[in-house]
Amino acid sequence: MSKVAHILPLFAFAAAAHADAIGAFQKASDVGSVSRAVEARFDAADSTYVVGAGGENVWGTHDAFGYVWKTVHGDLTLAARVEMQGESSQGHRKAGVMFRQSLAPDAPYADVVVHGDGLTSLQYRAVAGGETREIQCALKASPAVRLEKRGEYMQVALQNGLGRFENSGCAVRLPLHGSFYAGLVVCAHDATAFETVRFRHVGVGVPAARPELPMYAIEMVSPGSPSRRVLYHWNSRLEAPSFTASGDAICFRGDGRLQRLVIGADDATDVSVENADACAVGTIAIPAEDKLEGFGHDGPAWLPRLSPDRTQVASILWKGRGRSGRPEPGDYLLRVTPLAGGASEELARFYGEAGTLGTSPWSADGKRLVFVSREPD
Repeated sequence: MSKVAHILPLFAFAAAAHADAIGAFQKASDVGSVSRAVEARFDAADSTYVVGAGGENVWGTHDAFGYVWKTVHGDLTLAARVEMQGESSQGHRKAGVMFRQSLAPDAPYADVVVHGDGLTSLQYRAVAGGETREIQCALKASPAVRLEKRGEYMQVALQNGLGRFENSGCAVRLPLHGSFYAGLVVCAHDATAFETVRFRHVGVGVPAARPELPMYAIEMVSPGSPSRRVLYHWNSRLEAPSFTASGDAICFRGDGRLQRLVIGADDATDVSVENADACAVGTIAIPAEDKLEGFGHDGPAWLPRLSPDRTQVASILWKGRGRSGRPEPGDYLLRVTPLAGGASEELARFYGEAGTLGTSPWSADGKRLVFVSREPD
C-alpha cells in the first residue's frame, strides 16, 4: 500500500510534464543525454512551476539538463524566483533561466543560474560546439534572477536585499539569430542524480527602457580560466583599476575620487574611500615598442601591461566608434600574449571604454588581472 501511494504522485507529476503547454511555456524536454527524463508541472493556483531534472552539467562543449521552454524572438526579459528543494551534497547543482539558439546539446546559449553552493553566474557558449565561459556575479544566492536580451547583448539583473532587481554588471555580447528558446533550466550536475526546483514569480516580457546612467563593473579574470568575476559594480563611471603593491586591494577611480576595494582571503570584497597614500600600486616598465610588434596584427593593441614576471603582456583590442585614435565605447577584447612571441589567449570580451585598464592590472603573483566593463549603449 505504501508503495502504491508513493508511485501515484510521481506518475501524475510525470504525466503533467509531457502536456503540450506548461503554464506560459510550450513544452518540457531534455537537452543532451540524461538518465531520467525531465518532469514538470504548473500549479495555476499559485502560479508556480515545479521542475525535476537530471543531467551531468551545463558546461564545456555540450550540455545535459532539463528545460521548460517556449520559442521566442527579438528583445526579451525572463525572470524567476529560484527555490531548490531538499538537501544535496552537490554544490554545483544549478537552476535558473536560459536563452538558447536550439535544443542541440552544443548550441550557443546564455543563462543565469544559481548553484547549490550559492554561486550565481552568467554562463554562455558563444558558438556552436565552443567552450562555455562564465561571469560570476558579486551577489551570491540571489533569491530571484533575471536575464535580458537587448540586441546582441545579454545582461543579468539580480534581486537585492530590498526585493528589487538591479543590474549585476554581468553582461556579454552573444547574438541569437531568428527564433530561439527561452525557459527554465535545471541541472543535477550528476549523471545519476535528480534535482527538483520550484520557480515562483516567473515573468516573460519586453525589457524596460535602459537606465539613464550605465552600470560599470570591476571584474577579475585569471589566465587559463574560463571564468571571470564581478567584484564591484556601480551606476557611475569606474576606471583605471590597479592592484596595490601588497596585493590585498584594488585601487580605482569612481565618482571622481580615488577608492579602494579590499579583497579578503576568500575574495570577499568591501569598498571604502581612502586617500591617495593608501593606494600605492605596483609599477612595471613597459617593454620597448619593437618588442610589441605583432600585438597589432589582428587589430590595434592598446594599453599594453607587462606581467610581474615579465613573460606576458596584457592588452586591449577594440572595435569602437571613435575617430580620435583612442578607444571609445564599444566591443573590447582583453588578451595576454607571450612577450617572446606566440599565440595570444583571450581572457574576456566585453563592452568597455577608455579607462578599462589601470597602470598595474596584474596581481603581484601574476595569476589575476582586473579591468572595468560597462553596460552597453
